[in-house]
Amino acid sequence: MGGAKSSKSKPKKNESNLGIIIAIGVLVAIILFALNFKPAGEQGDDVLAIVNGVQITQNDVQRQYSLLPPQYRGTVTIEAILNQTIQEELLVQEAVAQGINVEEEEIDEMVQFILDQNSLTLEQLSERLAESNLTMDYLRDFYKRKFLLTKLLNVTVLSLIEITDEEIGLYYEQNQDLFTSPKSIQASHILVETVEEAEDIILELDRGGDFADLAGNRSIGPTSVSGGDLGYFTEGQMVKPFEEAAFALDVGEISHPVKTQFGYHVIKVTDVREAGLTPIDEVEEQIRAQIFSTKQISVIKTYVSQLRAKADVKIFSDESAAKDDATVETTAIEDEEVSVEVSETSEEEPVEEEEPVAEEPVEETADEPPAVKPAIKTCAEKQGLKAGTVILVTADWCQSCKDMEQDIEVLGGEFFIAEEGNNIVKSCYPSVSGVPSLICTADGSVKEGKMDESAILDFAQACN
Repeated sequence: MGGAKSSKSKPKKNESNLGIIIAIGVLVAIILFALNFKPAGEQGDDVLAIVNGVQITQNDVQRQYSLLPPQYRGTVTIEAILNQTIQEELLVQEAVAQGINVEEEEIDEMVQFILDQNSLTLEQLSERLAESNLTMDYLRDFYKRKFLLTKLLNVTVLSLIEITDEEIGLYYEQNQDLFTSPKSIQASHILVETVEEAEDIILELDRGGDFADLAGNRSIGPTSVSGGDLGYFTEGQMVKPFEEAAFALDVGEISHPVKTQFGYHVIKVTDVREAGLTPIDEVEEQIRAQIFSTKQISVIKTYVSQLRAKADVKIFSDESAAKDDATVETTAIEDEEVSVEVSETSEEEPVEEEEPVAEEPVEETADEPPAVKPAIKTCAEKQGLKAGTVILVTADWCQSCKDMEQDIEVLGGEFFIAEEGNNIVKSCYPSVSGVPSLICTADGSVKEGKMDESAILDFAQACN
């Protein structure tokens, strides 16, 4: 880790332009990637709170609620949204007071990002917004406020966070289970309908036939287009007969015909990664990011509490939105978890964002679990993945992906890690292009963007 005794971790310059999303308890990753708006409906415009003279109405809170990802709407209360709205208003007012500006070009870039990620035209996006009683002006103002928060927090508290090599070393020593990888193998397979076909393919291979060519010409599985390559997988991710046969093979060895519910497989192992502890040098930046994430929650909590303590905040009781809020103290922020995510590139995850493939252990992402999709399910299972496996699509360059991999290690369960470009994902889930992404193999649902441990768990439970 070098000879320096300490180092200072600061948000990168471009992080100010990419969006910090502040949420209470859960990530309010709005609009991006999903666009699953819930119509706000006709609500009253009662004043629920006043922050330094600025009114927050029931309509304001309802609009925020309508932008919540569907899976959170049953668990996030209106009271929590009101409290969040108050916090955001305090931060926006402070950003304006400090002379922080957001250029129109920055908002234009964000709108374009939404259009690109969802394959929409500007007119189609406007129609989607209108269906939810929202306007393009509201969307632009929404992101303007988010950018103001990002810039303010970067220049006031996040840039002051320091992380020492000693902290990194201690975290590594205390969490070695997070950096220990189980044995994994990379394998290819050829799937056919009868044992006679499988035996015939093995004879051709014995005569010098090319495995990838035979897979492309004769396999009925979706990975036929990639020479049968399933990528890397660990024990517990494939159906039992397939797994037992694959893990019994040496690199380069061809299996006998292996029967599963999908047909007969001819398997070839192409690489093995032994279990072991990853050296600290290889995970140093991953640990730094994790420590930074923990510290930023604390410093932002403190900062917002300070703003609220000196602000004139009035909360009014309302049956539909803020029961008993008249008794809420101005330091109520300390009773809620404030989660702040700083994305590194707008391409990667301007907000929080977003895993696997098709023919090998495949996982699907779910933002709003759609109806079961038998074709997708069959595609994943034909590659040997267990029903209900959740696929995490990752990339080496994606820090958020590494964070989610750590969370998955802690959670355990049926997960499959698929690197960007994985043949299973390309074959079974061609529409999944972003990282990180979760794929639910049970119903074909997909959720893109960074998720915290709670969101991952919610997705996995919904999948199963």
